[in-house]
Amino acid sequence: MRLVTQGMTHFLRSAALAASAVLLLRPAAAAQTGHVDPLFGPATAVTQGLGMTEEIERALRPGPEHELLSRLVGEWAVAGIEGRDSTAVAESARFERAFDGAWILGEIEDSGGLRRLVHLGFDAYRGSFAMWEIGRGFTSPQVRVGAYGEENATLRFTRTYTIRVRERDETLSEVVDIRFVDADRVEWTSTETVGTNPSRLLRHVVLTRDR
Repeated sequence: MRLVTQGMTHFLRSAALAASAVLLLRPAAAAQTGHVDPLFGPATAVTQGLGMTEEIERALRPGPEHELLSRLVGEWAVAGIEGRDSTAVAESARFERAFDGAWILGEIEDSGGLRRLVHLGFDAYRGSFAMWEIGRGFTSPQVRVGAYGEENATLRFTRTYTIRVRERDETLSEVVDIRFVDADRVEWTSTETVGTNPSRLLRHVVLTRDR
């Protein structure tokens, strides 16, 4: 009985904390009107007992955007430069489909083993591509939104946030470009800009099919 009571207490405390977090994150306008919070997307309606709607089912269904991401599926050799000193990069990458093609999951390794994990998908509810990345040296997940440019066959992902530089808040903007050169070659470039400073190259690598 004691274990059951402790478990129920833990459950109630966790539920209360989760509810508090949702209220803190909910925009004021959404809280006043009772609309589904756009921060969480349409799946929130399902978890609130409203059921699976046609709109949500449509947003979850893989489409042409997922076919575009599928160009990355397979094994690749990765070579290029990164960092302030343009350090040489020699890695391998493997991408595969997951969740009925709704996501593309990638693993990137170097001589030290697994280096980073990359998830790529398309949020049909918001109409934008999504990238989620973690790896060695990351203090938090890097979450980016993106769009595809037909004219240069490039997926561009962006992320903007605030950092503290010499006791002053600065805006940091990141850009990740994934350019599909052809079926066997992809260029992957990332840059960042701090405040009004010039952009600097973080990483430029070329992926070629590892046959």
